Amino acid sequence: MREKAYVIIFTMLLVVFGFAIVRSDESKPDNTEETYARADVVVSQKAANPATINTQIILNTIGFRGPITAIPKWSRVLAEMKKSDYSLSRHLATGTATESKRWLNFVQSASGLNRKDKIDRVNKYFNKWQYRTDMDAYGESDYWATPLEFVINSGDCEDYAIIKYFALRELGFSPDDLRIVVVRDQIRGIAHAVLVVFDGDAVWLLDNLTDLLLVQERYSHYLAQYSINEKYRWSHVPIQKNISQGAAPRANPILRK
Repeated sequence: MREKAYVIIFTMLLVVFGFAIVRSDESKPDNTEETYARADVVVSQKAANPATINTQIILNTIGFRGPITAIPKWSRVLAEMKKSDYSLSRHLATGTATESKRWLNFVQSASGLNRKDKIDRVNKYFNKWQYRTDMDAYGESDYWATPLEFVINSGDCEDYAIIKYFALRELGFSPDDLRIVVVRDQIRGIAHAVLVVFDGDAVWLLDNLTDLLLVQERYSHYLAQYSINEKYRWSHVPIQKNISQGAAPRANPILRK
């Protein structure tokens, strides 16, 4: 009931005032967030149709759905994955025999696991890659790597989220179960990207900063800015008091160094 009330309130405000949701650029320490602000959208009266509002709560926000074409860097990744029918195994096989074999062995070992254990295993598996900035790995300030590029060169936060997305797709998860989410880390004051997985009543968050698999409620210092899967993107609006206004996070995960 509370979620429905939030949706009704936001819809009425949008229809009456016809305002635009505009977000400022976020920056990571290595200044690799050029794409993030460009992905936000103007919410008009047409967009305020309740059918475009996702009532699932993601990191203290609700989302307004829009076309995936708003994010060219993600569209490039999808185009590359489409060549392999969105199969991570086929995609990796086009460029690296070693990592392709490792991944096939992983799929075989994980195929009989329950959903939570698959999610946990995928998070730990790809977190083994060493973090690299886009400038270091690809010579650009903001580059979204394909999974093949990631296993060869590694990457930064959104690159971990991207490969985990397609890993779980191959393990049987639906696009509707998965969201790559760009967040505002309100403790560090920077933008970050994670993968969110809907699993029944639980919403798991996969973060390259930790191998711990935690539900989203443990990350109250993250505020969703926008999210994507292979079908849509959502621009997010806060629905409750956040840490920047004085609320402390419930718990912090143990961060990997």
